[in-house]
Amino acid sequence: TVTDSLSAPANGATFDCDADCHIRLSFTAEVVAAKYVQCQFRHIDSEDYIYVYCTTVGDLKLYKKVGNSSSLVASAGTVFADGVAYQVDIVAVGSSIKIYVDNVLKLDQTVTEHATETGGVSKDTLDTNDIVLSTHPYPALGIATDRVIAPQTADTGTMTDDCLFYMRDITLPAVGNAQYEFRA
Repeated sequence: TVTDSLSAPANGATFDCDADCHIRLSFTAEVVAAKYVQCQFRHIDSEDYIYVYCTTVGDLKLYKKVGNSSSLVASAGTVFADGVAYQVDIVAVGSSIKIYVDNVLKLDQTVTEHATETGGVSKDTLDTNDIVLSTHPYPALGIATDRVIAPQTADTGTMTDDCLFYMRDITLPAVGNAQYEFRA
């Protein structure tokens, strides 16, 4: 895990990871201050790598750099708002690259370049907050593949045997009970 802070900045810090990996970044966006976060992975050298770019205007983009020529793979548009904490998950398996923001799939792309390379570099220009980066061999953490939004009584969802459950903003009833069943 690489942690960046004002007292011990890790900007430009390198990290090791498997070619098939799950990289998690946590940070607070600084869009008004025009600051960015970039995670390079499948990094060979300064001319060859794949990178996720959380831009200075709040956009989420996936790029590939081959032989010092950088090209946009895909853009999810504006995703980040100023002063909001985010969790960005990069799941790289073979030529599949999936990018999730707060457990919601934002980009699902195929990138054949550098598919077997390991290693990465974390870069940012953040002023006032910490960035935390962790790497795991895939599928150590797992990631949501199906979602039930605003569940109602008896809503159901499908999932794999090994899965991740994520709940937030739950309001419990004043009377009665609330149940969450899995592997039922």
